[in-house]
Amino acid sequence: MSFLRASALAVCCAFASSAAAQSVVSNALVVPLHYTQISSGTYKLGIYASLGGGAPQIFEFDTGGGGFYAAYASADPGKSDWWGSAFTNTGTGATNQYDSGIRYEGAIVATAVSLYSDKHSPAPVVTTAPGALVGQMTSISNTNTGQSLWTPGGEVGGQPPVDGAFYGDFGMSLVYAHNGIANLVAQLAFTNGVIPGFVVRAHGDSPHLQIGLTTN
Repeated sequence: MSFLRASALAVCCAFASSAAAQSVVSNALVVPLHYTQISSGTYKLGIYASLGGGAPQIFEFDTGGGGFYAAYASADPGKSDWWGSAFTNTGTGATNQYDSGIRYEGAIVATAVSLYSDKHSPAPVVTTAPGALVGQMTSISNTNTGQSLWTPGGEVGGQPPVDGAFYGDFGMSLVYAHNGIANLVAQLAFTNGVIPGFVVRAHGDSPHLQIGLTTN
């Protein structure tokens, strides 16, 4: 997703909350998004997240992509500390390729995903139930150039694998669930009069993701 696409975007989506969801949202929550300069010199939006109890890390915030795909250094997990140890491999492989040429390869795992305000936040804004399905990607490459960007041993060339800025793709599309990996916000439960859904503000001084809708 390019910054130009994001800068014109103000999206409000409502959906039926998943019956399997366990994490309850009782108030509308706001997760800041971050303008991030990529290797081409332009900007994309990022969101800070962690998986399975790891540390916050930045991922591309992608309104056009489905599911969450996060790099993982299986040969040296310490090189991907945004992954904690609390995840379960489903035994199912997963690949995903984007129009940009970025290709992810790895496996589907079940884990809890936490969203943070920034890299130094002491606590998450919200955490999903432990059974959320995400892509644990041990290989990332650029099929347009043939370049390897991430291996089981970690990053290649000393920079993040996606556009030199991000450690994976945080997809927000509700249109489809690629590899069976769906939008994470749709897996939350909502109570206390909060309507299941989200709002993306992707322009101006305070881009953010609002989780949960109100009458306003």
